[in-house]
Amino acid sequence: MNLRAAATHTGLVFLAETKRLISYRVQFWCELLLSTVVELLVTVAVWTAVFEARGVKQIGNYTLGEMLLYVMLAVFFAQATRGSGTGTFARDIYDGSLTKYLVYPLSVYSYKLGTYLPRTFFAIIGAGLSLLGIALLGDWPDEVTLSLFQMTSGLLALGMATILFFLMLFCLEAFAFWVDHVWALSVILNFTTMLLSGKWIPMDLFPQWLGGMLLYTPFPYLLYFPVSVFLGTSTEAQLGQGFFVLGVWLLVVYVLSRVIYERGLRTYTGVGI
Repeated sequence: MNLRAAATHTGLVFLAETKRLISYRVQFWCELLLSTVVELLVTVAVWTAVFEARGVKQIGNYTLGEMLLYVMLAVFFAQATRGSGTGTFARDIYDGSLTKYLVYPLSVYSYKLGTYLPRTFFAIIGAGLSLLGIALLGDWPDEVTLSLFQMTSGLLALGMATILFFLMLFCLEAFAFWVDHVWALSVILNFTTMLLSGKWIPMDLFPQWLGGMLLYTPFPYLLYFPVSVFLGTSTEAQLGQGFFVLGVWLLVVYVLSRVIYERGLRTYTGVGI
């Protein structure tokens, strides 16, 4: 399947999945909005308390206003990278639904990515509305300015990070070809990502030895890098290096997912469509 056909299939599946999610409005908005609001309130309260307890106006390179803006974007960007439909690929393998991807002219990658992206779309809209609300209320930090280049680059980094996390999940769920339960692997990945991606604490506040080690892993590029690019806190050198490393990890994880998937197909015995 060529790239154009794959993009078309992904787009069609994305539209269908978005309509399906919106049709169950109460469940969808409760899951998306309530979890986001609760997480935002807790994170903001914690960082406000930290600044007040230490009696300082700045921690690292962040004032309280900058830190709150960072964690707000981090929460929405984390929602974006997580996407929707987690676990469905493993279920397809278990119940034999994977057969339809082998019979129909439809790539499992394009279909699953199409079902994964609607939540990303709504999370980005939520981030945009929140930024607009902060600006209209006059609470925007004086130290932070947004440019079109920053926002475009940040959203590009977020898009690449979302696909990277999707492929990482794909790799783990593909182990369903051999084992009966892969749910725990996805939970471990989600928990590790929350700890090491800079969701709760910006990476530049990590101990230097730990931050240096993590730069060679995909985790900082799943969240901290897109947020820092969006806010303009990355230097030109960090910007170029970050996109390069993110691109390398995308290629590596994609190739790994293909290897695992194709090996798994050799053992697949599912039936039905």
